[in-house]
Amino acid sequence: MSEISAGAIVYTKENNEIRYLLIRDFHGNWGFPKGHLENDETLKEAAVREIREEAGIDILLDTSFREDLSYVMPNGIDKTSVYFLGSFEHQDPSPQPEEVQEIRLLPYEEAMDLITFDNMKETLVKADAYLKQKKGISKDLIQTIKFTLFSVSAGAIQLGSFALLHEILKLGWWPSYLISLILSVLWNFTLNRNFTFQSASNVPVAMAKVFAYYCVFTPLSTYIGNYLTSVLHINDYLVTLGNMLVNLVTEFLYQKYYVFKDTLHKN
Repeated sequence: MSEISAGAIVYTKENNEIRYLLIRDFHGNWGFPKGHLENDETLKEAAVREIREEAGIDILLDTSFREDLSYVMPNGIDKTSVYFLGSFEHQDPSPQPEEVQEIRLLPYEEAMDLITFDNMKETLVKADAYLKQKKGISKDLIQTIKFTLFSVSAGAIQLGSFALLHEILKLGWWPSYLISLILSVLWNFTLNRNFTFQSASNVPVAMAKVFAYYCVFTPLSTYIGNYLTSVLHINDYLVTLGNMLVNLVTEFLYQKYYVFKDTLHKN
């Protein structure tokens, strides 16, 4: 004979810290809420219902995380418990007397100490790692978007000043490009340090590192750009835009993984 149950590792956030919901059953064991499937329920439906019945809350289920725990019960029945992730906000969990004895909301370390069975502890380790990875992906995406938007604004400054110097003041390609590049760099560095990478890095040190990048990028891009425009006669603005695109990608990687690597989000 075999049985299957469904539940979830349920969590919420308090002061930007994840807290996990644990229940104590009538055998005195601490673990995650779960229960048997009823009638024609799916695993997801059973998990949501069981948590509502045991903890008195409605959760948002994340089925991209799933952990199946299989074991043999003392009566010889093969048991599989399927756990998803579930989150909730602005609700106060309360133990339903007919279902569980006690409920606690605990940070990761305290939850690990309290959980009774090792296989459930291993499940919490995996769930916590999954949430941290998911959070990391979200931060990386936000950083990329911010950097791109600020770089677009810096690009507008660079193109505008380039057009002014090149078209109105009649400077050649390379002095127009060089001056407009410096103006955009100053703008971009200030915004990205404060808002994209939120770095508490020593400003002179960070600026020196960025300066080192431009000691390589500036002469290289100026030489190549001047060759493309003067010798190959490629459109001035097309070459400038190409340099700006290369600058956008390489500077983002350089600042994120070198300049501000150890001071991200500490400002």
